[in-house]
Amino acid sequence: MKKIIALILFLMLFLTGCETFSEGFLGNLLPDHSVNMDGSDSSSVEDNQPENNQPENNQPEDNQPEDNQPENNQPENNQPEDNQPENNQPENNQPEDNQPENNQPETPEINHNYKSTVTAPTCTNAGYTTYTCSECGDSYVSDEVAALGHSYKSVVTAASCMNAGYTTYTCSVCSDSYTANEVAALGHSYKSVVTAATCVNAGYTTYTCSVCNDSYVADETVALGHNYKTTVTAATCDKNGYTTYTCSICSNSYTADEVVATGHSYKTTVTAATCVNDGYTTYICTVCTYSYTGNTVSALGHAWVDATTEAPKTCTTCGTTEGEKLPSTTPDSGSSSTAYDKTLYVNYINVGQGDSIFIKVGDCDILIDAGTASYGSTVSNYLKNQSVDDIELMINTHPDSDHCGGLTQVLKDHVVEQVWISKDTSKTTAAYKNFTSAVTSEGLTAKKPNVGTVFTYEYLTITVLYSAVGSDSNNSSIVVMLEYGSFRFLFTGDAGEEVETQLVSSGKDLSCDVLKVGHHGSKYSSTTSFLNATGAEYGVICVGSNSYGHPTSEALTRLSAAGISVYRTDKNGNIVFSTNGATLTLPGGSTDSTGSGSGSSSGGSSSGGSSSGGTTNTDIFIGNTETKVFHLPTCSNLPAASKQNTMYNYWWIINIAGYTPCGRCLKNYSGGGTSYIANTESKVYHLSTCSYLPAASRQEIIYSTSGYTPCGHCIKSSSTISYIANTETRVYHLSTCSYLPAASKQTIIYSTSGYTACGHCIK
Repeated sequence: MKKIIALILFLMLFLTGCETFSEGFLGNLLPDHSVNMDGSDSSSVEDNQPENNQPENNQPEDNQPEDNQPENNQPENNQPEDNQPENNQPENNQPEDNQPENNQPETPEINHNYKSTVTAPTCTNAGYTTYTCSECGDSYVSDEVAALGHSYKSVVTAASCMNAGYTTYTCSVCSDSYTANEVAALGHSYKSVVTAATCVNAGYTTYTCSVCNDSYVADETVALGHNYKTTVTAATCDKNGYTTYTCSICSNSYTADEVVATGHSYKTTVTAATCVNDGYTTYICTVCTYSYTGNTVSALGHAWVDATTEAPKTCTTCGTTEGEKLPSTTPDSGSSSTAYDKTLYVNYINVGQGDSIFIKVGDCDILIDAGTASYGSTVSNYLKNQSVDDIELMINTHPDSDHCGGLTQVLKDHVVEQVWISKDTSKTTAAYKNFTSAVTSEGLTAKKPNVGTVFTYEYLTITVLYSAVGSDSNNSSIVVMLEYGSFRFLFTGDAGEEVETQLVSSGKDLSCDVLKVGHHGSKYSSTTSFLNATGAEYGVICVGSNSYGHPTSEALTRLSAAGISVYRTDKNGNIVFSTNGATLTLPGGSTDSTGSGSGSSSGGSSSGGSSSGGTTNTDIFIGNTETKVFHLPTCSNLPAASKQNTMYNYWWIINIAGYTPCGRCLKNYSGGGTSYIANTESKVYHLSTCSYLPAASRQEIIYSTSGYTPCGHCIKSSSTISYIANTETRVYHLSTCSYLPAASKQTIIYSTSGYTACGHCIK
């Protein structure tokens, strides 16, 4: 027994540090006492034993030896498996640290390899550094940095009329924000503006906030209504009367209560024919003094007494004397008053609001402008009526459509030899493009003439006075002077004050007898200095219905102050001047024999009237623009003034304008002379009673037989005497006369109405 106890003590000493032994083996031997591993006394090992793994009172059941213990009741080597800390016992139940150094197997030493990750501080969170071993994943945190704290900036939102104001605080680091310092809304501050009621519109008050411009309308008042006053415009001879209603509040007006025009009440004055001048009757209205001439009587012709050795030939009627030799048909270069054998006709064609001037002398034809494209056929037909075969010179003063538009049609219908155009070719309008294309299509090259360029035909001269690019297309107009014997005609296109000033300053001779008034009578043309420089006796305004107020009162006043008698295409229709170089025949038939080439000129009638070519019929007709019926001015069935269109040439009115004569006043009209019915194809003319009249579709009424052949059945028997007339000079001769015109200018006549007798053969 002593040996057993001694062995046990030895083992106890040997295994003093073995927790398993002390707690297991010795615990079984010494159930009432155990010694803790730290040397303290413990009276119980209950907490160190696995629950229910030992029999009650920690004694093996029945004190059975080890082999008699149930399997699984004891952990391997008599230690409970779960009661040992995992890392506290070395393998084979020995604590790792309780083994002597030399008794452990050798293992390599492992060092930590830390890497750092910095987490920066924010406004609200501290910053720190995390150290992590790249070998074993061990980590720890260090180097803490305090949170930064917010850094607020403030933005003030001002209070408005409707919204409160406040301050917004925003952190410049993290954008955290909040609002504070609220200010109450200001409220609107309204001001009122009263809009008074008018005749047609209601009144109201507008309230507008002086702070934010918010507005609303209130306090509406009803419209006042018009308060009309009346003004009566009495009817005149050629204009209807009417009443004008004008509101005394707002000046709104309208017209009503139209009264038909009263009609003219004409008295007549007969101007007897003389040896060289036609006679005519002047009709003057006793109410409005409107006048026109008609019933032309051919000049009588001189009744010569043969010259003797003591005295020249003398007219027994007028006392005119004549030398031994007949007047030469070749002008004397030293005398500007010598009459030429060819008459110059200057036709201002009515093309509405536009220009068109046709100049004819002998077989030379010149055209200056042709109105808008809508008047192209009008101008072309006018030229055909004048027997134009070709046009020697065409001038387009400038590229505006009311000057170039109609030239396109003329180029298509007639042969043109030469074209002059303005130096301003910048226009891109369709009218100008069509014109220039037509020039090219005819194989022509338009010439841009310089100042001083001259066109001549026998005794006619046209000289360019101005040709340049001005401030606009109007002031780029070509200005030309036409001279024929003692008379000069100035054509200005649409030139205004800019060009007129340059012409006056240039010192050029601007003196003329007839002035084509610049730019349709614009207030910016016809300056006083220019009119004085021209010394013109007569002015022609090419004008039609327009919205510009042409011709303006300013221009008309200056023309009147300069003593210029004015003709207007809108009132007088086609206007024709003619001259043989010594005498100027005015529209209406009166003459002027002292042209600007003679140093002075005398006033002439400005009563209006017109002719075409050499026609002497100057009667005035009133057309109805709606029904296309035309009347004599004395007709009791005239249309309202607003529908009237004043026209002249009877043949042109029917055949070109397409009007029908009034059955009341024109039923027996003879045009101031004998009328004939001509065949439009054969050019043979008949008396209206002839049994050989052409078909109605080929009939036309003529009053001049120039260019026609008399019917051998009816005209021959209407007179016992026939004459040979000159179609240009309208002088008629006996067939035996030694001064017959060239065959191309001859026509056989049986009525001498409208012709002048030859002073040599018909005495």
